[in-house]
Amino acid sequence: MLTMFSCGGRGASADAAKATADSLLAASGLRAEVQTDTLGEGWKEIPVTEVSMFPVKAFAKDWMALTAGKSGKANSMTISWGEIGELWARPVMTVFVSGSRYTHTLMDESRTFCVSQLPSAPKFRKALEKIGSESFRDNPSKTEDAGLSFILTPDGTPAIAQAWRIFECRTLYKDDFDLERLPKDISAMYADMKVHTAYYAEIIKVYEREQ
Repeated sequence: MLTMFSCGGRGASADAAKATADSLLAASGLRAEVQTDTLGEGWKEIPVTEVSMFPVKAFAKDWMALTAGKSGKANSMTISWGEIGELWARPVMTVFVSGSRYTHTLMDESRTFCVSQLPSAPKFRKALEKIGSESFRDNPSKTEDAGLSFILTPDGTPAIAQAWRIFECRTLYKDDFDLERLPKDISAMYADMKVHTAYYAEIIKVYEREQ
């Protein structure tokens, strides 16, 4: 059983990193083309045990961007559901993707994906609204149209270049929701839509912008 928990309250270092990301991106502006650059200068890898965040706020209120695929074939979508915790003696993030989303196909094609936290500037909120409401099938350039671009981790997993924190994850197990086992008020939500798949993934790397 995966229990959602906080890795601790948001500390001063996390706030400072986020503020630094805001100022860096405000100065550089958004670049609306697909990036194949790799995370390098300006980024640092941090131990997952040092991540400071409130998971419920990060997912439900702030939202995050889930990116799957590979260089030249990547897609991002907004997620407001998620869990972070300990499972099978590993740090795990669980994300939920509807079977109707193109990202679902990419998640099944590759075991690795990234979840990106974006700065709180209004322009990024609008960007998340766009990539969350539009489908890649209807608009293959929706991520770029939202003013966002892709960047690769050193292991080659695509993420959002404008993020201030990136979780690189590897799927360990996945399972579709069983409508027969859900409470009726929840299963009723799926009357006209495909069920979600839960992807239980080990957090293998965490990157933050340097202060």
